[in-house]
Amino acid sequence: MSVARRVVAFVALVVGVVVSGVVSPAEAMVASTEKFSAVAAGESHSCSLLTTGLVFCSGDNVAGQLGDGTTTDSVSPVAVLASPGVALSGVKQLVGGGAHTCALLSNGQARCWGRNTTGELGNGSTTDSSYPVAVLSAPGGPALSGIKQLSAGGTHTCALLTSGQLRCWGFNGFGQLGNGTFTDSSIPVTVVSAVGGAALAGVAQVEVGSGHSCAVLTSGQARCWGYNLFGSLGDGTGNNASVPVRVLVAPGGAALSGVARVAAGDNHSCAVLTSGQARCWGFNAFGQLGDGTNITSSSPVVVRTVAGGAALAGVKQLDAGTWHNCALLSSGQVRCWGENDFAQLGNDTTIDSASPVTVLAAPGVALVGVKQVALGESHSCLLLTNGQARCVGANTEGQLGDTTTTQRATASPGPLVATTITGGLSHSCALVTGGQARCWGYNGLGELGNGTTTNSTTPVTVLTAPGGPALTGIKQLVSGPGSHTCALLNSGQARCWGANSFGQLGNGTPTNSSTPVTVLAAPGGPALGGITQLSVGNAHTCARLTSGQARCWGYNADGELGDGTTTAFTTTPDTVL
Repeated sequence: MSVARRVVAFVALVVGVVVSGVVSPAEAMVASTEKFSAVAAGESHSCSLLTTGLVFCSGDNVAGQLGDGTTTDSVSPVAVLASPGVALSGVKQLVGGGAHTCALLSNGQARCWGRNTTGELGNGSTTDSSYPVAVLSAPGGPALSGIKQLSAGGTHTCALLTSGQLRCWGFNGFGQLGNGTFTDSSIPVTVVSAVGGAALAGVAQVEVGSGHSCAVLTSGQARCWGYNLFGSLGDGTGNNASVPVRVLVAPGGAALSGVARVAAGDNHSCAVLTSGQARCWGFNAFGQLGDGTNITSSSPVVVRTVAGGAALAGVKQLDAGTWHNCALLSSGQVRCWGENDFAQLGNDTTIDSASPVTVLAAPGVALVGVKQVALGESHSCLLLTNGQARCVGANTEGQLGDTTTTQRATASPGPLVATTITGGLSHSCALVTGGQARCWGYNGLGELGNGTTTNSTTPVTVLTAPGGPALTGIKQLVSGPGSHTCALLNSGQARCWGANSFGQLGNGTPTNSSTPVTVLAAPGGPALGGITQLSVGNAHTCARLTSGQARCWGYNADGELGDGTTTAFTTTPDTVL
């Protein structure tokens, strides 16, 4: 499919407000400068959960899996919307499926969006949705509640309830819903312990693969069900199972014990043991079992540092992609193995590896300070302890979220690592790590803020004055459909630059400025303070204050400023009545 190569602007054209506990897109834009708390990866899309409970996604969007109300791909993160104009909020866990995404809310309910051909959204229909829909407990019934954890696979999804039982929904051609049948379900069904038996109980974690599912029990054993042609259920056979079967240490042997977590890929599975070692089983053509071979195994094999070497130790978390895996070690480093055609192992090569290799921050330098890994089909994302997210591998649909469609072989920051992207009439700007701004494009009116009026095809730094230092301490960056940009600073003041024929920069003059000028409370007066949010229109600007009031300035011939007049324009903020 074609990729929409465009910069996505997180811009609200009116001042956003909080209504009934939901968050407006403008507030979502402000929140996007906060730290990430989790990352999730689908087949060709990625999503990030902010500490604020908001979600941003990028990449392939053919089925609406970015959740922004469109089916347009995006190379930059876009806010997931609960409904048109309102950001989804209160998210505590995020999971990516093949072409769908699901979120666990703080109230114990779930919302899913994207592909729904086989009912993987769990809302009782098979219609795709580009907005989140509620997972229901029954057709037309209330939302499923009491959810503790979610996992999404290629075309099905599972939820662990606080009761220790499981509910799954979606495609079931191989028995991956675990209810003893092979019938698809667009509503959650109960995973049972045996055909016609009671619900499987005592589940501590669930993980869903492409065509199978696995669970860890509180006893430390593992159960898997679904597709098993290549031994992905780990029971020593190649038989599909519509109910959970035990993962065995060897065919006909005892159950694997001491399992802390499981991960499920396309046709393979892995387990992290309480000892800090890892075991994998199933398809192994690309070395995804990590034992130094390419031999498929229907029972667990030891993941080793090198072929024939010691077991990989200190594993804290493990995630499985389609044909590759990554393990987070207690050292904060990451080791990956399996397919590497798109550099998804992050070791600066495109060579498959049957043994774990180190993810690099730069050629020859190991990435450190990682606290979570999340894998897609051919890309890998890593969340750092400093709240940054890094992704490596395939980027054809922009799934790495670095504003490009360029494949990346190491987890280094991209050419431009942005927390917010905003676009004007013929220019774009990005808020980057450290609270600075970079702009590029047309600059005839000073839109780039670098003290010149020279156009630039690459990002230039917004300066405090011509030839001066960079503007810093930016917490929100906004451009409108016109030719000016404004920055909200940590101090609660605002700086604007670019076109100013109608006073849209708010500094008491109608003169364009190629560097940021201070928005004033009154002509010749002090800076306007206590600003909590900015919004930029074509030739006017608005600010919300800590008092809850709003101030607007600039073009007003059509009453844009909301001050009860149609005065042509004003060069400093007027109170919105």
